[in-house]
Amino acid sequence: MNIRCRHCGADTPDYARYCIKCGAEVDDLSAPRDTMIYTDSSVGDGESPVYTNFGGAIRLFFKNYIDFSGRSTRSEYWYAYLFLVLVNIVLEIIKRLTGISILRTVWDLAVFVPLMSAGFRRLHDIGRSGTMCVASTAVLLIWAFVSGIILGVAKAGRPVGGLMPIWGLLGIATLILGIYLIVLLCKPSLINHNRYGRDPY
Repeated sequence: MNIRCRHCGADTPDYARYCIKCGAEVDDLSAPRDTMIYTDSSVGDGESPVYTNFGGAIRLFFKNYIDFSGRSTRSEYWYAYLFLVLVNIVLEIIKRLTGISILRTVWDLAVFVPLMSAGFRRLHDIGRSGTMCVASTAVLLIWAFVSGIILGVAKAGRPVGGLMPIWGLLGIATLILGIYLIVLLCKPSLINHNRYGRDPY
């Protein structure tokens, strides 16, 4: 037996936990609400996040470049992330073929802020504070900084033994925080209003 997702109207098996089309969590309200019908457009009502497609997610990613408020659905976040991965692959190929790395550096700097803001909105969508993005990024940057120091000291021929425990602990913390953040970013939208905005449609 199938039920209709109340967000996109797709037929979904009644045993499924998530809609097979839009990824929304399935509940016992089988009829879609008029105010939450899915469309392929990339814009909503200005407050509600939308279940979107690849192109729509890219438009929303750049449209909300410095917007750290509001909410973003899984489809919006992960389609945009996929776009960033594909661009990085292309830029890495260009770097290896030409030896020019400035394009990759400029791109990484250009998308750092919108990626962070998208992470904030994605966490808001599940009712969490965006500070987890800041914590994970901070630990990663500190670990990279310590790694650079260790590399520099090692190249100078000096012992690095005292720095290795710190480097190891930071590495473990980075891994744990990274995995936890990915789990949070993969969670489905809360199907109700929360303090960060309306529910998605």
